[in-house]
Amino acid sequence: MAKTMGRPPEKDPPVNPVALRLRASERELISKAAASTGTNLSAFIRDAAIEKAQLIGGTSSE
Repeated sequence: MAKTMGRPPEKDPPVNPVALRLRASERELISKAAASTGTNLSAFIRDAAIEKAQLIGGTSSE
């Protein structure tokens, strides 16, 4: 079996980023919540959006 170089392809590759317009107070509030969970702002927002979508009837990507 031949050994391949590089990373294997991702099973669910990322798509283009989504731009959100947040007020300074909203960003500060979300940033504090993200920091309290130990995640960065974008991961916190992504995870919260996925959780909310699953609650309202979306399907899991896993």
